[in-house]
Formats: sequence, structure tokens, C-alpha cells
Amino acid sequence: MEPDWEDDTDRHNYAERIKQLKMNMNPRDKAIFLYNKVDKTPFVISRGKVRIKQAIQSVGNQYKGIYEPFRNQNPITSFFKEYNCEFVPFSTGDYNETIDGGIVYEAGPDEYPRDLWRAILSFIKG
Repeated sequence: MEPDWEDDTDRHNYAERIKQLKMNMNPRDKAIFLYNKVDKTPFVISRGKVRIKQAIQSVGNQYKGIYEPFRNQNPITSFFKEYNCEFVPFSTGDYNETIDGGIVYEAGPDEYPRDLWRAILSFIKG
């Protein structure tokens, strides 16, 4: 997902596709919600540090119902983890214009791919 998609219809359609995907998933399948371009949001505190709860809430407000299929139905574990999925903030980096009018890519902070890799490994290792 990305912050502030201009078109509400696109966000709605995206959320609906995620819901459909969840219906086709095996119950043992794991899901990671990757919030790309988090560096363009007010949720970044410092390099690689993100206000996760606020970011999750913002995504839920922008993409209505996107998390509902992943709601934790277990009355005991739902107290600690509301959804059966991971939410990973991410930033690939930026394309910046050079003095001569060209464009150069600058990779984002290493913390974002590190956190994504940790989430993937936690699903693989269990």
C-alpha cells in the first residue's frame, strides 16, 4: 500500500482485491502488509523509526476494511494481536534530480529492508 493515493476508487478496489485474496488463501498462509513510501508520511520519527500504530490506523482509514479478513478471532491471543498479519513500513528510496538535469536514485535507509526481511524470516521459521 502507499499513502494518500489520489483516487478513492483505486483504494477501494485495492482493498476489495485483498479481501478476495484472503478468501483464496490457505488458513496456514501468512500475510505481510507492506506500507511503501512511509518516508513520505508524518509517521516517521527518525531514520527507520515509525509510529506503527498510527500508520496502521491511517491505512485502515484510507483502505476501508482491508484488515478485516485478517482479524484475529481467538479471544485470548486477540488481546495481544488484533490481526493475523504483519505490517511493515517500507521505503525504497528516492529519485533526485541532478544539477545537469539527470536523475539519480538514492536508496532508502537500510532499516526498512532489514525489517521486511525479519518479518519474512519470522514466517518461515515460525
